[in-house]
Amino acid sequence: MVEYFAPRPGLKCEKILSFLPRRVSTMPMATVEPAAPHGGSRSRGKVIAAAVGAVAIIGAGVFAITRIAGDSSSGGASSPEAAANDFLDALDQEDVLGLVDVLLPGERETFRQPLQDLVGELKRLEVLSPDADLSKVSGIDIAITDRRVDVHGTNVDDIVDLDVTATAKATLKGDELPIGAWIRDAIGDQDMSELDDESEAEEDTFAITAVRQDGRWYLSAFYSIAESLRHEADDPAIPIAGVQLNGGDSPQAAMDNLVNAAAGLDLAKMIGALNPNEFEALQRYAPLFLEDAQREIAEADVTVKVSNTAYEVTGSGDTRHVGVKAFQVEATAEGDTATFELKDGCLLLTAEDETVNTCEDLGELPDLETSGIDPAQLEDLQATAKEVFSDYTNPGFTVQRVGGSWFVSPMATGFDQLFAVSKALTRDEIEELVDHVEMFIESVEENGGFDEVPLPGLPDYTRPGADDEPTATTIEPDDATVTTTETSDDADPGNRCFSEDDAQAAADCFASLVRRGELEQSEVPWWLQHSECGATDAYWSGEYYNLADDEFVALIDKAAPCYQAVVASGNISADVLPPEITDPACLEGHNPYNGDDELLDAFYDCAFG
Repeated sequence: MVEYFAPRPGLKCEKILSFLPRRVSTMPMATVEPAAPHGGSRSRGKVIAAAVGAVAIIGAGVFAITRIAGDSSSGGASSPEAAANDFLDALDQEDVLGLVDVLLPGERETFRQPLQDLVGELKRLEVLSPDADLSKVSGIDIAITDRRVDVHGTNVDDIVDLDVTATAKATLKGDELPIGAWIRDAIGDQDMSELDDESEAEEDTFAITAVRQDGRWYLSAFYSIAESLRHEADDPAIPIAGVQLNGGDSPQAAMDNLVNAAAGLDLAKMIGALNPNEFEALQRYAPLFLEDAQREIAEADVTVKVSNTAYEVTGSGDTRHVGVKAFQVEATAEGDTATFELKDGCLLLTAEDETVNTCEDLGELPDLETSGIDPAQLEDLQATAKEVFSDYTNPGFTVQRVGGSWFVSPMATGFDQLFAVSKALTRDEIEELVDHVEMFIESVEENGGFDEVPLPGLPDYTRPGADDEPTATTIEPDDATVTTTETSDDADPGNRCFSEDDAQAAADCFASLVRRGELEQSEVPWWLQHSECGATDAYWSGEYYNLADDEFVALIDKAAPCYQAVVASGNISADVLPPEITDPACLEGHNPYNGDDELLDAFYDCAFG
């Protein structure tokens, strides 16, 4: 259950370094606020900073990728320390080519072409300037000094963990950022030098994993993630060998291998059927969890049968695209059977002797006119979207040949789908679609807003602590007729707890569900855990967000130390707590949720900046 999220802080120099691969932390930089835009509002300045900052970071992470050439197996270093120092050298010189060169060849192969395509698309859409310097990212200067690399061995000799310590300083020069015409048109005559920023030099440490392959050492983003998860699981031994690869002798065979493994609920074969360039780390570490995961699957009363598959293969070389033309899936769970069939471009769903054809049966639609939506305007929006995406062609699944065998490539599939969409669009089409969406949203808001639109089966939550009935969705049309759709407690056992008479009864209800195994502790709202800390009643009544400054601060002064002590004891995770509990000093005597946007921005900048 997610009860809050952190808005994006303003552009800071430390964000430039946020693309560092890491397991524990990056090198945080001292915060230096950019100057306020002249003649513009604070919110407008943030929008501009966000747009320009995004372009700058994309430029930093993308431009030099197009310079990669030659054998993808080249690169690497003679030692783990040398690989880390090569990374720092490249970062110091704003040389993204150097950053990519230290990655495992498979990871480099995974991201090289998609990033090349991204550069082309961003230039075509005029997000990036056509004269961007590919050999050195402009507008960003990163200085790395006083470096140290500590190597920590593992139980295998081809994987080591590194703690990389260095002092970093970053400078941002707005006038030199590689910003394209679209962004410049959007921000008008904004003085880009207002984005200039410079941090203080600060030392910190980040962790990363190095892997030896063919006698050379490389850094690895995916192995770093795997090592982080392994350490969190109390450091079980790294497997000497991973799962057996399950490649096919043709693109069609690769698809069949994955489909048949999925139908057989065989996790090892499913993982083995994935492209090792993308999933080498998962395939190596999978034995750590496979036995337990496979046992849980075996205990489920589920069977799946796949038949009548038909594919269409396009492309050439080591990359092909496989379109699924037909299939039939029969799934049985707890004695109930359902059949899914793709035939002639239509999906047929059969259950309990009833068949639904997605090409014919649209189902019952809501009465749009009673929900604030103008049917004619909705049709206009649909027609615009259809026209804008008329050039889109579904590329299907991407399959690649690695080491002589064919594997399904989920990451490449995602990239190819992304670019199939982007290449079907022009700047004018995007702007036209955005205009129509904005007009549609404005019209709905003028006619009552989206709150009037029913969401069947979902509770009508507004924000944590609101006193709306959480087990029902209420629709209030213009004629004042009230319809209530009840939500099944079986779908979410916690729903029944919200119907209790008071907060303590609700807390006891949740505790009972956890004891019986019907709910995970992490699914219980933080304010219904440890009610002795004092936040429960205020949240339950809905007063929490509306308390006066002194009342809110007094409540947090009691609750924050209490919850922090519970975190220290290991009985609750700090990740589920809101920022006023984890960082109460950022309140500065105010309730940031009382409707003052600037106060809320300042609070979040402090807590998450």
